[in-house]
Amino acid sequence: MSEGGVSWRPGGLPQIENSKTAPDGFEVLEFSGRGPLAALSCSMFQPSELTKPSDWRKIVSDLEAWGEVPEPDSIVQVSSLDDDRGPVANLTSETEWVAEFLPWGSDGLLRKRVNSYPGFCDLPCGGYSWNGADMISIRKKIAQKGDSRELLLDALEKGAMRDAEEILRECGRKLGSVHRHVEGIRVTPPDPNRWNSRVSELEKSLNAHSIWRAPYSRDSECMLYIGDVRLDDFSAESVRIGRPRLSDALQPPDCGFPAIRDLASLIHDLSRLQHVSGTDVDIVGLRLSLIEGWRETAPSKWASDNVFYSHRGGLAIWEYEQCLLDVI
Repeated sequence: MSEGGVSWRPGGLPQIENSKTAPDGFEVLEFSGRGPLAALSCSMFQPSELTKPSDWRKIVSDLEAWGEVPEPDSIVQVSSLDDDRGPVANLTSETEWVAEFLPWGSDGLLRKRVNSYPGFCDLPCGGYSWNGADMISIRKKIAQKGDSRELLLDALEKGAMRDAEEILRECGRKLGSVHRHVEGIRVTPPDPNRWNSRVSELEKSLNAHSIWRAPYSRDSECMLYIGDVRLDDFSAESVRIGRPRLSDALQPPDCGFPAIRDLASLIHDLSRLQHVSGTDVDIVGLRLSLIEGWRETAPSKWASDNVFYSHRGGLAIWEYEQCLLDVI
């Protein structure tokens, strides 16, 4: 269908036959594990064909549009590729658009984020759904600028630790500012039973030998979380709110989450970057800069010592969850 590979599919699970219904222009992909992976399965939607404008018109014909989207008949050119989150289409009309497909849908909070997150966030301007499920998010194409991951890698390669720490501190500040903005929008009590059950299911699916549960702090309120947060989502101008990761297809979120989970996701991405870069820099100092930046701007209750305390379900257990999601 596209120029790239299909890295967004679960390569460790065999594809099986299915009889599920798909909207016009789509096909259903069904995957199911065997042997030690028998507990893992998922369904996905992918465009049947997307190389010309008529393909795009067919794809959106059965879908319900929301927000700002291009008129189907205005599209004069289409090109597509795949990344690790699913197919991406570049659409040309009088405006340049980017259509990001959501093969396994979303957590149902996409439009809530679009309507509630602060203006400095890079968010979709619209999208398409089918039977209430998100299928495509739409953005207006903008010039790509250097992101924090690129800047951080450059600083680490040069041994510029102060620059690296300031880059991470600013990422933390921006993430905390998002959390402060949504503090008054949607807050519900902590959900330790579901959080522990989720970790238990992850361990069970992976036949993990580790077992880690926590009571969690009462300050760990559920909020309008981002979910998967990466360093390349941050730039000098904005925080990009991206698509769900593949693990959300295999272990769909079924509960709310606290703000510290977003921070744990970002800190875990820092660990990934250090591993990939092969540098021997002090990861403790880098982590501390990111944490301190976040605590400068995040709501004080959500960033309290009680929330960070590991024996009360602090940062460590949310990093543990991120590790399990990586393994899946």
